[in-house]
Amino acid sequence: MCRTREVMGVNSCRTKTVKNSMGRALFVAISVLLQLGWIMGLVLLLNDYYYAVSLATSVLAFLVVLNLYGKQMTGPMKASWIIFILFFPVMGLCIYQMFGRPNCTRVMRRRFERLEKRTEGLLGDGEAVLAQVERENRGIANQLRYLAHRVGFPAYANTDVVYYATAEEGLEAQKEALRQAEHFIFMEYHAIEDSQSFHGLEEILAEKAR
Repeated sequence: MCRTREVMGVNSCRTKTVKNSMGRALFVAISVLLQLGWIMGLVLLLNDYYYAVSLATSVLAFLVVLNLYGKQMTGPMKASWIIFILFFPVMGLCIYQMFGRPNCTRVMRRRFERLEKRTEGLLGDGEAVLAQVERENRGIANQLRYLAHRVGFPAYANTDVVYYATAEEGLEAQKEALRQAEHFIFMEYHAIEDSQSFHGLEEILAEKAR
C-alpha cells in the first residue's frame, strides 16, 4: 500500500507498512525461538524421551510433506517447503501454517475478486477484434479467445510492442517518450531501485511536473 506526497511538484510514493506485517514478523520470530527451544529441550530436558519425541515430530513432518507433495503449486516452491519442513520440523511447520497454506491468502484473494467484479464492466467485449483477427490468422484468434475466456481480458486493437536488444536502448526510448508526454504519464514497475538509471527518469518527471 502506498501513500502519496508532493515534493517539488512530483508525486512520490512512500511504502506504508501492511497491517498484518508486524504480526507475521512476530510469528516468524516466535517460530524461530520455538525451534531453538525445541532443540535445546531435546538436548537438555528430553533425553529420556528423545527417540519418541523425535519419531513423533518426524512422522508429523512426513505427513505434512506428503500432503504438500499432492498440492497444486510450482515445483521449486513445493521443493523449498519440503526441504525446509524436513530439516527444521517445528519452525518449518509453524511457518508453513502461517504462509504456505491457501487459507492464509484468502482475505487478499477475496479483496482482489471484489475489485475484479467492480472493474470487469469497464472492459470491452473484444468480439469485433477477434472476428477481424480470425479472418487474418485463425491460430492467433484462438489464442486470444482462450486468454479472454480463461483470464477474462478481451482482445484490443491498435496496440503494438517494440523490441529493444539491450536495456540501455529501452531506457533511452522510455526517456524520449516521457519527454514527449503532454497530458499525463502512467508508469508501472514491479520495483524501483535508487540507481543512476532511475535518477535519469526522475529528472524528466520533475521537469514535466514543473
